[in-house]
Amino acid sequence: KDAYKDIPMNVLVEGALEVVHGIEAIRKAGLSHKDIKPGNILVDKASNQWFLTDFGSVETIHPVNISAAPELGALAVSAIDATAPTINSTLGFMAPEVVTGFIDGKTDVFSLGATIYNLATGELPYKGNNLKAYIDSIRHFDPKPIQTMNEDVPEELNEIVQDCLRLKPDQRPSIETLASTLESMDT
Repeated sequence: KDAYKDIPMNVLVEGALEVVHGIEAIRKAGLSHKDIKPGNILVDKASNQWFLTDFGSVETIHPVNISAAPELGALAVSAIDATAPTINSTLGFMAPEVVTGFIDGKTDVFSLGATIYNLATGELPYKGNNLKAYIDSIRHFDPKPIQTMNEDVPEELNEIVQDCLRLKPDQRPSIETLASTLESMDT
């Protein structure tokens, strides 16, 4: 757990930016990775380059018609197992809308936010030992700000990660905003 805190903030920010560029590239192809997590990021220690890997969960982005998309808040937690599509994402890093089957460009933004959170703190922003508990955690709790667990985290990174972890995709930053914020950070 504490080993994650040994990642220098400039390396974390630069690595996250490289992953953002990977997300941008697959988004241009109309795809969502759907399983961004530390285990799917390879780091070349010689160059400090980060590479997004494991495209086994990739899915075509479904344009979301807000009026037609099922509202996660209205989705009965008891009915999730019966109504959820096949889920090939990892609990702890999975965007909540994955259970509805509506994948958009901000699905990977949530997962990257959870990944940065985990790399900066050694913790997961939301917890649950099964799908129902995990979704309930997202619906009812705000994650602890990462600065409270790692004082080296700059305020800008703290804020953008909190924004990435919003319940509703339309409340999360765009991948372009995320890239711009990470590029402008002075770490």
